[in-house]
Amino acid sequence: MKTQIIDAQTHTDEGPPGWTAGPGDITRQDTGLCDPRLIIDIPGACDEHLQFAKSPTGWKTQDEWSAFLVNLTTNGMKYPVTVFKEIDGTVHVWEGNHRLRAALALGWNQVPVEIRYFGNSQRGGLVI
Repeated sequence: MKTQIIDAQTHTDEGPPGWTAGPGDITRQDTGLCDPRLIIDIPGACDEHLQFAKSPTGWKTQDEWSAFLVNLTTNGMKYPVTVFKEIDGTVHVWEGNHRLRAALALGWNQVPVEIRYFGNSQRGGLVI
């Protein structure tokens, strides 16, 4: 997956002929690597990103954050950052706000990302 916005014209409905996607139906899923700086400003699904305005470690204590960074350095990122694009075009980080900030703190220039499109929202173009 390349990190770019792709024109909506290149993506059409996905799914069986005659099927109409509902807002809760995942109609496309992309996985790949992305520079965390390009998605760090996407809001968290439940406003988790706002925790980082209060503390550079989010809801984690400094000791938990330090252990988290050591774990990522030692074991890598086991799960991708999950980004949702909703049928209304809303985009948010569903899972991975802390991992994104940790990747930046560690100087990583790539993180695994999974993007899920709901209700044929890929018609509006790809997120990244």
